[in-house]
Amino acid sequence: MQGYLSRDGMPPAEFLAEGRRELARYGVRVVRGAVTEVLPDGRGEFGVRLSDGRAVDARRVVVATGLVDEAPAVPGVAERWGRDVLHCPYCHGWEVRDRPFGVLAPEPFTSHQALLVTQWSMDVTLFLHTVREVPDVEWERLAAAGVSVVEGEVAGLEVTDDRLTGVRLADGRVFPRSVLFVAARPVPRDGC
Repeated sequence: MQGYLSRDGMPPAEFLAEGRRELARYGVRVVRGAVTEVLPDGRGEFGVRLSDGRAVDARRVVVATGLVDEAPAVPGVAERWGRDVLHCPYCHGWEVRDRPFGVLAPEPFTSHQALLVTQWSMDVTLFLHTVREVPDVEWERLAAAGVSVVEGEVAGLEVTDDRLTGVRLADGRVFPRSVLFVAARPVPRDGC
């Protein structure tokens, strides 16, 4: 975890354990399992059925499925996720500052993320990938911020000694980069 007040650098598993200890002090019982049914009991409470057959009575129900980051289907992105392929500059920007950044353009296109990461690196290249049209105002913003723009589909990532070293286009060109930011799509972890 990075940039979280009083928890900077804490491993996520420790953060989760601490949260559960705090909940226990309030009498909260965490029950792990997949919920298959929630029914009001007529008295203002709920009967909750779990997929393993257990039944739980509850005064309140908090639905917290969490999110899964759905990354673009570019070879190498999933394998490097959270290491040198990142989605949140506020979470990771400081740790990778001053390196050559790449940004994979999102669909629908905005220059927001490419402009945002210029706070942490002056060497930013935006890869348009599958984006075909960029409004003039976006070109102007990118040029004013000093962001290089590369047209062409990204075919994969170059990795040397377990470190991102470049972004490879379908036409074979390779652009040296040590960090790639992508705009992942947050998807509810709801099983649908």
